[in-house]
Amino acid sequence: MRPKLLLPLFAILCVWLAAPTLVLAAADEEAAVRAAINSYVDAYNRGDVEAVLAHWADDAEYLLSSGERVQGRDALRAVFAESLAEGNRASITVAEPHVRILSDTVATEEGAATLTRPGEAPEETSYLAIYVKQGDAWKLTTVRETEVQPVSVSPAAEQLEQLAWLVGEWKDVSEDSTVSISIRWSGNNAFLVYTFKAEAPGTEPLEGTQIIGWDPAQEVIRSWMFDSDGGFGEGVWTKDNDRWVVAFEQTLPDGGHAAATNVYTLTDENSFTWHAFQRTLNGETLPNLHDISIVRVPLEPPAGATPAAPPAPAVDPATSK
Repeated sequence: MRPKLLLPLFAILCVWLAAPTLVLAAADEEAAVRAAINSYVDAYNRGDVEAVLAHWADDAEYLLSSGERVQGRDALRAVFAESLAEGNRASITVAEPHVRILSDTVATEEGAATLTRPGEAPEETSYLAIYVKQGDAWKLTTVRETEVQPVSVSPAAEQLEQLAWLVGEWKDVSEDSTVSISIRWSGNNAFLVYTFKAEAPGTEPLEGTQIIGWDPAQEVIRSWMFDSDGGFGEGVWTKDNDRWVVAFEQTLPDGGHAAATNVYTLTDENSFTWHAFQRTLNGETLPNLHDISIVRVPLEPPAGATPAAPPAPAVDPATSK
């Protein structure tokens, strides 16, 4: 009985002792496949049709992203002769392909390739390639390509990209009040969602949300603001060199009317200034507010760092940010 009981243990021990050798062999084969990939790209970019063909098995199959199926060396030669013809020669780049060794004679490669022709937009494809080992060389036996569809960018997202620098957490802190601002993208980058909270001793916090979007009818960037007191307003954003000018009007909770021209000026990637002029409340002129500094809140503030403390604006429905 004892020898029979020891047989499984002996088999496990043999596998365990062989494992390092198998791992090293797989690593060597992966290196050989990657060398074949690099050699293929070099041959293609030299325009050497025969050198490219040398990487394919005689009965290889190539399924192009267009759906066309190419099989056999002669058909492949015709495809590559056209692709690599002088005057319209294509070049390729391959981005970090993933290689798997499935057995001593079979391997796969998955990745993305970019094909570029003179005067044309680059074409991007993802692909799966199967290799077989013939003698000491790894040969392509099957390649299937799939065209990578470009990410659709909505007209709204394209226009709002000009205000992408606003995205993040911001704060204006002083001894008398604190204004916290959070700005993020909505789904599909169709809108910027701008929330704020203003707090001052002895008063109820004022909170609000401003939605910034592209108005395709008027071809302007427009915003809609709603605050926790029940007020709401609308602004039109216009770029003026390095600053944004917002013509803002607001309906107050009591039915009154307020208006202001707000100006946002980017100082650097971590700060901007805000000021307001042409301020009115129910038709009466209010004083201007000048260059209030807003600073970005770091995601991971360094230990012991002291936040900047610029003065904060007074909470004013006519100029709610």
